[in-house]
Amino acid sequence: MGVQKMKVGERMRIHEYLDVVKKGEHEFVVVCRECGTEICDASENYKLHVPYAVRDPVELGYRYVRKEWNVYREYYCPTCATLLQVDVVNPKEPEQDLRDIEVFVDGL
Repeated sequence: MGVQKMKVGERMRIHEYLDVVKKGEHEFVVVCRECGTEICDASENYKLHVPYAVRDPVELGYRYVRKEWNVYREYYCPTCATLLQVDVVNPKEPEQDLRDIEVFVDGL
């Protein structure tokens, strides 16, 4: 008995606010769980397809963390503005290197 494949239209939760939806035989997309907005192909890094805000730690009450060392990147759904993820990063670090989820659609 093997692993059961997803059917077209079926959803799989991959994150608190993100699902993967099978749209076609070999087509999978990441969608917002709150509003259903399609964000990107499931094989891509969703953070490259959503708006984000860079926040200074002092704004959030951290007085002893310098923004030269760390900033907060807050990623939002482009339609409903649900906060999808917050990363604490070096401000010089490129966002495409920050994958928290990687979906391998071959097995779905």
